[in-house]
Amino acid sequence: PSPGASIGMPAYCCFVAGTKIIMEGHSTKNIEDVVVGDMVHRFDGESNKVLELQHTTARGRQLVSINKGPFFMTEDHPVKTNNGWRAANEEKAKELSEYLELDTLTVGDKIIGHNGWHFEVASIDFMDTSPDTPVYNFALDGDHEYFADGLLVHNRGCFVAGSKVIMGDYSLRNIEDVEVGNQVRRLDGGT
Repeated sequence: PSPGASIGMPAYCCFVAGTKIIMEGHSTKNIEDVVVGDMVHRFDGESNKVLELQHTTARGRQLVSINKGPFFMTEDHPVKTNNGWRAANEEKAKELSEYLELDTLTVGDKIIGHNGWHFEVASIDFMDTSPDTPVYNFALDGDHEYFADGLLVHNRGCFVAGSKVIMGDYSLRNIEDVEVGNQVRRLDGGT
């Protein structure tokens, strides 16, 4: 694996170098310059702490451009829209993780952006890239959301051992101790 990548983990959904991350205090930093301990801005105005860096490669995944902008993210990275979490390639996104409910990003979706603006999707383009193209992501605490190039994204599939999960009975359990069949709490309070 590339330096900083977790051994034994699948390829992460990621962003290319130069993608601007909105930091605590609303400054920006290129994703490749984010370090463990940095605080990234999230949708509710609070911040999430960077717990782990994930520097890997595209590994055959295509890059995506929205509205003829730069090709900045892998096809499997989820973005938050007015219709819930979406990925340009839903099937590839679900190969990495099934815990985040998501659908295919489509023209007409409105991606939630920084400071409450919505970015309407008019076009989605794909580009093949070298399998060795460096891409970046990170594991976060808190609600696992952050802003990449002004768009609300999720770092799904990226929880480190010791991350606390709220169980169905409201107790806390380390993520590595959660078993198939256990009930966990959803954002809306259900299980």
